Amino acid sequence: MYRGNSLKGVIAKILDEKSGSSNQSFWRVQELIIKYDQKYPKYACISFGSEKIDLLQDFRVGDSVQVNFRIESKQGKRSWHTNLKAIGIKMNYID
Repeated sequence: MYRGNSLKGVIAKILDEKSGSSNQSFWRVQELIIKYDQKYPKYACISFGSEKIDLLQDFRVGDSVQVNFRIESKQGKRSWHTNLKAIGIKMNYID
């Protein structure tokens, strides 16, 4: 059973919400850029889908957080695309 992953870091950017519709439904997504590994900074883009966007309302750039996510890949016409899809987010209080 796959239980997901987690990443601790600082919110570097909260991107604008995107939305659209398909034949089956209306969708929304908002992406969060997390900066981690303070010595040699790295960044990860994590997507919050329609049902998870509201989790972001209490967070701001600069907040220290832990994001739980699952990794999903889809095959395109010529390549594979991998997304980090948020499961949850919480403040990462540092002692």
